[in-house]
Amino acid sequence: MNIDKSYWLGRLKELIEAKKTDPKPDPRLVSTRQPEGEPKFGEKKLTQSYERIAAEEPKIVPKIAKALSTLHIAGPESALPSKPEEVVDLVGRRMEANIEDTINRHGNIDSSVMTSSAGWYPTAKRYAGNWSQKHGVKSETVTGMISVSSPQNPWPSNVAQAERTLVTMSQDIPNGRTGWTPGMSKESERIREQTIKLSKGNQDPEDSKLLGHLEAIQGKSWDEVTEGKPFHELTDEHFERLGTWVRLHSTANHPQGMREPLPSGGFGDFIKTAKGEHAKIKWQSSNNLGKMVKLHMADALPDQERSKVHDVLLGRGPKVRSFYNNQIQPDAGSTPSGEPQDVTVDIHTGADALGRGDLTSSLAGALRKRNYPDTSFTKDFGGMIMSGAPKSKQTGNVGIYGVVGDALRRVAGKLGYGGSAIQSMGWVARKLGSDAIQADPDSSEQVRQMHRDMRSGDLSFDQFRSKYNDLIMSHHKQKPLVPTWKTQQQQADSSFLEEKILVEFVYKLLKVLNEESAAWQRKEGKNPKGGLNEKGRKSYERENPGSDLKRPQPEGGKRRDSFCRRMKGMKKKLTSAKTANDPNSRINKSLRAWNC
Repeated sequence: MNIDKSYWLGRLKELIEAKKTDPKPDPRLVSTRQPEGEPKFGEKKLTQSYERIAAEEPKIVPKIAKALSTLHIAGPESALPSKPEEVVDLVGRRMEANIEDTINRHGNIDSSVMTSSAGWYPTAKRYAGNWSQKHGVKSETVTGMISVSSPQNPWPSNVAQAERTLVTMSQDIPNGRTGWTPGMSKESERIREQTIKLSKGNQDPEDSKLLGHLEAIQGKSWDEVTEGKPFHELTDEHFERLGTWVRLHSTANHPQGMREPLPSGGFGDFIKTAKGEHAKIKWQSSNNLGKMVKLHMADALPDQERSKVHDVLLGRGPKVRSFYNNQIQPDAGSTPSGEPQDVTVDIHTGADALGRGDLTSSLAGALRKRNYPDTSFTKDFGGMIMSGAPKSKQTGNVGIYGVVGDALRRVAGKLGYGGSAIQSMGWVARKLGSDAIQADPDSSEQVRQMHRDMRSGDLSFDQFRSKYNDLIMSHHKQKPLVPTWKTQQQQADSSFLEEKILVEFVYKLLKVLNEESAAWQRKEGKNPKGGLNEKGRKSYERENPGSDLKRPQPEGGKRRDSFCRRMKGMKKKLTSAKTANDPNSRINKSLRAWNC
């Protein structure tokens, strides 16, 4: 087989990491639920989790149950359990089943896509690390910029926009390229005309704001837009105008094509439109562009002050904050107080939990905006999951986010992955199925009818699962549901069959070897009374050829005398006072085992 060794080593490492958790929370993690009081970070941060919230604030359970009872997957309201906690459990378990169905279905279609998809968050972390070194800013600054520009933004556009902003702010502006150019005038006029055309005379507040910013910065240099003010004197309006300036400068002076991000790291080919042209970046709102600029400018602040700026700019909504956390520490475990790992519940993940392959966030938003008469089209979406009631100042609960998050975490526990890995796997699988459904009006209507039937009681939840699965598989039979990056990865590395066999076989092999070879560093290889057990000694000898570890010699002899001299010296010179005085420390246990 023609295999790129560096690629496969990276892939295998990501697969192993996706199965592991880091017991020590990264201090940069932010709280995704924010009750009243000072913000909490790192090991003290709080997570949007229904189980945690219900334990702290039982009175909110009936409110969450009421919200869940309006969802179609709950079935007829008349058939729901009488106890609120049972309603939450019923709907939560159905969400869990939908998520698990999605992952298992696509695992059967293409298992290598699922194992690859587990590496998306480690890849995002690697992007941040690489760009941090290249552009001279902290990795959490890059991650913050990616996170605040993520809402309603496809992943290729999301990362491309962050990188273009970094280029403008870290290279162009410091090197004196700060003036207004004819290209910026041309781009400004194009945006203005397009905004007016699309709004058809009915401009929303964001459109009006953008047009105002374009007029305010017209013909001005970067320094003129800042008005010579230092960071702390710049207002939100200043930052929004600076963000708009960066957009114009980047578009006028740099190529706007986007390359396909690959879950294994790096980028594939340029993404093309249906006409064969390079797809362009979907630039964010003035508000989000301003946040990116402010994050970059705050990079030079002292750590504590910078953390507070990040906390504010990441907003109050749990989605962006969870997305940030999952990139900062993809393998995060629970905190010492028991707060679980954050999972990113965006509109796609929420739709997956609800079995709504018929809607995209943009379509749902458009229908809401036009007061579409059939509320079944939109009632499961957006606000209820990520920003709506029930809210709580006491616990920081937001909508039903914690219920969906707990469903994801339960699936992760079943399948042996971290929560963030399961979310990224489900996101890829759900999008493949929903894209096929949304491209076919008849299929979209079938899904809507399934939900209406489930709500009326004419269709049970299990019947819905079967029909929904059959619908997606029928599309797969017509045209394989394979992501574009999968094809590019095949071309770069190996055939599908080789990849599938290699990933699954070598992963299992490395898992066994890792458990055996590292036993001397793990609990399995250590004697509770001190030192290593037989398994630990053999694993040490395998990793250190030529070594020959023996059992302790408490009865005396040259080996004991030599060991005691060395360990006593280590205890005196290299061990902290706390460890030296702790009778249960490993070094004291070893000294006792050898009768030193």
